[in-house]
Amino acid sequence: MEQALWDLIGRKLNQPVHKLLGGYREKIPAYGSTMCGDELRGGISATLKVANLAEAFGMDCEVHGNGAASLAVVGAIRNCRWYERGLLHPFLDYDTPPAYLNSLVDPMNEQGFVTLPSRAGLGEDINFSWIETRTLNRW
Repeated sequence: MEQALWDLIGRKLNQPVHKLLGGYREKIPAYGSTMCGDELRGGISATLKVANLAEAFGMDCEVHGNGAASLAVVGAIRNCRWYERGLLHPFLDYDTPPAYLNSLVDPMNEQGFVTLPSRAGLGEDINFSWIETRTLNRW
């Protein structure tokens, strides 16, 4: 829910969330991972608190998991050196966007960097027509 609110605020202000959070960088080096869909369990705000606490003790804070919310956080904090991007999984192709997205939020370039999204909100290019055709009910 919190990630959806951050996305909504960013879209309303026409700003990427990582910039609303402080916008420390525009790109970050990525490393390959075999992770399998981990998310920011506590949300963006809780992850920022952990990162700030680690920074207060002179420690780095590497965020485990990929995706728009994780990318926004690592784009906003100084004490993170890497973005965890899925590369190796027997059943997932991390270079193909899921059907509900028009494009990946975290494509990696040849130098191994992921550029922070410039789209408003969390930067996801949502395929609203795909969602519309699969909507069963509206309230």
